Formats: sequence, C-alpha cells, structure tokens
Amino acid sequence: MTEPKTAAIYEGEPKPTTTAAMKARPRRRFPNVFYGALLLVSTLFVMTALAYLTVPVIALKASEDPAAVSDNPATPAIAAWLDRNGPLLLSGQFGVMLALGLVAMASDEWFESRKGVD
Repeated sequence: MTEPKTAAIYEGEPKPTTTAAMKARPRRRFPNVFYGALLLVSTLFVMTALAYLTVPVIALKASEDPAAVSDNPATPAIAAWLDRNGPLLLSGQFGVMLALGLVAMASDEWFESRKGVD
C-alpha cells in the first residue's frame, strides 16, 4: 500500500508555486444568500402561525378566568392584535417567502453549489 503524498513529502518533485496553485483553482463564488433569507422568513412565518393558533386559547382563558392571564397584561392585548391582523401578516410573510424562493431558485446558478452536487 502506498502512502498518500502530503505537503511535507516532495522528493524529487518541484513544490507548486503559489501563483500556479491560484491559477489552477477556480474563482470562489459565494453561497446563495437568498436561501438564508428564505430560512429566516420561513422561521418567522412558522412562529407567527403558531402564535396565531394560540389566540383562541388565550381568549378562552381570559373569558373564563381573567385572573389566569393577569400575570402579563400585554398578553391579551397582543392576542387581540394578532387576532385582528394575523391573516394579513401571514399573507404578507407567505408572499415574501414565495418571492424569496423564486429569486433563490432563479439565481442559484450565479452562486456556489455544494460540493459533489452539480
């Protein structure tokens, strides 16, 4: 079994110069930033949807026992705001997710692909 060559073993072979190594390497391209933005907006969308789903539970607790939600007086106010504006907020976030997904897929060829996948 032969041992692989390492940087320290150059018996009889000239060590590659920095300029030759730089010319051999392709230009570095950056990863697609739109996928990162899509991930952030998608996470925000899921958090908003889960918060919107808890609004009826908070409203039910507040109607049954107002002292149960009096720990934080802002909770019923936030739940009421989310009840009024939740569908619009979720629709806007979905639109941003859709736009970012389309832009990310359209610009994918301009950015670096993962190693081994082409």
